[in-house]
Amino acid sequence: MIMQYFRKNFLLVLLLGLILLIAIPSAFATSVDSNLTSSSSSNVVLESNISHVESNINSPNIDINESHVESSVNSPNINIDDSLDVNDNKILNSNNSINSDNSNLVVKNNLLKDSSNGIIYVSLNGSDTNGDGSLDNPYATIKYALTKVNNTCNVIKLFNGVYTEYGFNLNNDVSIIGESQNGTIIDGNKTNSIFVVNSNLVLKSLTLRNANSRIYGAAVIVKSGATLNVDNCSFINNTASGSAGIDNSGTVLVNNSYFEGNTASSHDGGAVSGVSESFTTILNSVFVNNTAYRDGGAIKADNSTLLIVGSKFVNNIASGYADTLGGAVYVYGADAKVYNSSFIGNSVVNGTGAAIYAESSYFSQAFLDVSNCVAVNNSVNNDYDYPDYSAVFDYVYAYGNLTYSLISDNKAPYALANASSVLNIDYNWWGNTQDNKTFDSNLLYDISDPNYWLILRIKY
Repeated sequence: MIMQYFRKNFLLVLLLGLILLIAIPSAFATSVDSNLTSSSSSNVVLESNISHVESNINSPNIDINESHVESSVNSPNINIDDSLDVNDNKILNSNNSINSDNSNLVVKNNLLKDSSNGIIYVSLNGSDTNGDGSLDNPYATIKYALTKVNNTCNVIKLFNGVYTEYGFNLNNDVSIIGESQNGTIIDGNKTNSIFVVNSNLVLKSLTLRNANSRIYGAAVIVKSGATLNVDNCSFINNTASGSAGIDNSGTVLVNNSYFEGNTASSHDGGAVSGVSESFTTILNSVFVNNTAYRDGGAIKADNSTLLIVGSKFVNNIASGYADTLGGAVYVYGADAKVYNSSFIGNSVVNGTGAAIYAESSYFSQAFLDVSNCVAVNNSVNNDYDYPDYSAVFDYVYAYGNLTYSLISDNKAPYALANASSVLNIDYNWWGNTQDNKTFDSNLLYDISDPNYWLILRIKY
């Protein structure tokens, strides 16, 4: 009797156990699938384009292994992909405006949309005399088309060709849209500035080249209170005393554009300058071989607000003056933020800040936040007896951060120099490839070693 009871209960227990063994993995699998689905819907996806890169935070008490680090820029030894999703909520808010943390910068981008009820067409084969500005019967010149712009007809579309025109003073809102970026060209003939903007101007899918000015601003001058939106455009071989591509005293948004061979012949900002409490935003753009006689080979921000995201600075140079600052970017009394961008082969001659230089002015504090950036092969070339604190990044009486960035293979006495600035420089890779190695203090001038830094390992 007892044995039969035991057998019955044993079989019952065994049956219940089998049911649980089947149910638990199924429930666990359901839970895992749910978590994966939730994770895949996240806006943050980190992927590595370097073969099996491991990044370790190395400190006396912390050892954190972070695989799948996104970091890639084209250089002889490193391949970095700095693509940018412009829908990232760090950049665009719910109102489709550009913003950044700790900044008052808000730039509307709705001007990139055609808002008019009428479009004016221009073709080199058109006629200002017999044309009516229609698709089938276009005008011949931008100059004449601008006389036809009004509140209900403020979009000018250009067919491909080289339009040798310049000296436009714009007081009405207008969008000028080319057929293609490389095929639609407005040429300043090395004679004058092309556009002076007193209103709202949109430039899209065209090239502005060979503009010339003996003062600031060759291709485009943006006056205080005016707005310029640039999308998918090129600025090539423009020359001015300063700010050869864009001289901004208002609000400028540049997206997906290209600046090459622009020259500030006697002052600052080879390609772009933002001054006088202006707002300048640069997204997904490339700056190559731009030159400033003084400061800011590519960009100058003076007492203004600057945001750079997802952009590349290659072989820009500040040279010619006895004390040049900022081979790629010069920040003076400005609020500047630079994210997910790369600095390759930029240089200063007889100065400092081969990649970026930031300094407070007499009137305003400079703030420079650099994160998720790459700086390789930048150089300082001092032909004269310049002080030996020259560096790739230089902060002078400024506040800021330099974090989560790769700084390596540069030709300068220091990677970072500091003069009475308050900085956070944790979580960067400074070229370290060995575990448990003390930080190389020779990389820094007048600043304490970081609390945490990254170790890069490459597995073959």
